[in-house]
Amino acid sequence: GGQSGAAAQADVFVAKVDASTGEVQWLTKIAGTCTKGANQLAVTPAGDIILTGFILFPISPCSVNGVSMAVDHATLLRNFLVRLGSSGNILATKQLDMHYVYSLAVTGTEVYIAGERRDPAAPSNIQYATNKYDLNGVEIPSNWKRVQRAKALYVDGANIWTVGEFVGSQDFGAFTLTSAGGKDIFIAQRSAGGEANVAASFGGTGDDTGTAVYADASGVYLAGSFGSPTLTL
Repeated sequence: GGQSGAAAQADVFVAKVDASTGEVQWLTKIAGTCTKGANQLAVTPAGDIILTGFILFPISPCSVNGVSMAVDHATLLRNFLVRLGSSGNILATKQLDMHYVYSLAVTGTEVYIAGERRDPAAPSNIQYATNKYDLNGVEIPSNWKRVQRAKALYVDGANIWTVGEFVGSQDFGAFTLTSAGGKDIFIAQRSAGGEANVAASFGGTGDDTGTAVYADASGVYLAGSFGSPTLTL
């Protein structure tokens, strides 16, 4: 079946497609009174779908799936999380205290989101964070906020690999990384509580960043970009 959108604003959809035929098995509309977009999606081992989206060009009042959303008009964007069941039924909707979401990773019981928050009074003042939530979007206190600009997350068993960039120094508890100049790349393996098991950095005198990470039994793979004349490992 289909879902109709709204004329006054953009809506978000989530769909499941049969892998062998391409036939749409279900389609769910994420409704509301604001212009919305989707940016990240992940599936838990049990089959629940975790979606993050953003509110753009808000109107007042603003809601997503009937849940009221507070929007900073100075920075416009504000993110939300929607949890859907394996058949596309909406289980939970929650506003996130983030303005941009870079990456999303899930386990059976937890959600990890890397992103940034901007001060409405000074939008150029960016605060980077990697936060931990339950599957319904309720934040869980942890050590995850300590990391600077994380760009990508990957769940590897009980641990989570994180890559991104930092300036100056970055504290990972037992590990302290120091930039060679400008922005350097970091990679870290962290436990569910946020403690680092492994942390390393590399880069040159320019601005370098890590933007993708994947891990399997053979090793850890990462990709990014570098503006330094040479990339020092």
